[in-house]
Amino acid sequence: MAYALPLLLALFSVTCSPKPDDKSHKALMHAGMEALYARHDPAAAAALFRQVLERTPTHYGVTYRLAAALDKAGKPAEARPLWEKVLVMAEGYQDKDTADTARARLQSQP
Repeated sequence: MAYALPLLLALFSVTCSPKPDDKSHKALMHAGMEALYARHDPAAAAALFRQVLERTPTHYGVTYRLAAALDKAGKPAEARPLWEKVLVMAEGYQDKDTADTARARLQSQP
């Protein structure tokens, strides 16, 4: 049992870590967050977050941020499948707050 946690952490880091282009990955994430939260440009943020998800499709935080950016850009139909994905991920991580947010977004969208 003592080996379970290190094994899980190692597996998580292999499956969820950015690829060798870590600097560009982080730069895209940073630029997307700046576009969304500082410049209030959700369309630009969505484009940057999509680039991150192309490289790391299971990135939890970027999936959430892309869904939020699409909502802010007035594209709830595009955001919906992402909110569904966020909900599944949040439940898997037992992240109640994020799961509640995703459920609320899903209930408010067509």
